[in-house]
Amino acid sequence: MSEKKINILYVEDDDGHALLMKLNLTDLKIDYSLKIFRYSDELFSFLNQNYTNRSIYFILLDIRLPKHNGLTILKMLKESYNFKNINVIIVSSSDNPEEIKQAFDGGAIEFYKKPVNFEKLKKLIISNTKNFKK
Repeated sequence: MSEKKINILYVEDDDGHALLMKLNLTDLKIDYSLKIFRYSDELFSFLNQNYTNRSIYFILLDIRLPKHNGLTILKMLKESYNFKNINVIIVSSSDNPEEIKQAFDGGAIEFYKKPVNFEKLKKLIISNTKNFKK
C-alpha cells in the first residue's frame, strides 16, 4: 500500500522566514516536498501545471504579501473548483482578531502567529495526512 505524495507550498516574501520554515520542517516524519513562492502568481502557476488529486497539498500563507495578501489568496483558492479542497494554513505576524476570523471563515484549517510553534505545525500536517492514505 503506497502513500500519496505530500506537497507543502509556502507563500512567503521574507527570505528569513522562508529559510526558518525550511530548516524547521527537515525533521518532519513524513516524505514531503517543500516549495517556496514569493508571489501568488507563482503559486497559481505551479498549481495549474502540477496539481493532481493523487497528491496531498498543504498551502502555508503569510498574510502580508505583495500583489495579493494571504486572505485574498485563500479566497481565490477556495473559490477555485480545482483547488478548493487544499488544506490552507495561515502563518502570519498578525494577531488581528478580524484577520484571524476572516482566515477561518475563509476556509483556513489553522492560523499560526509568527514565531511559529513548529512542533504544532508538524503535528497538524501529519494528522491531516492520515486520512489521505491510498
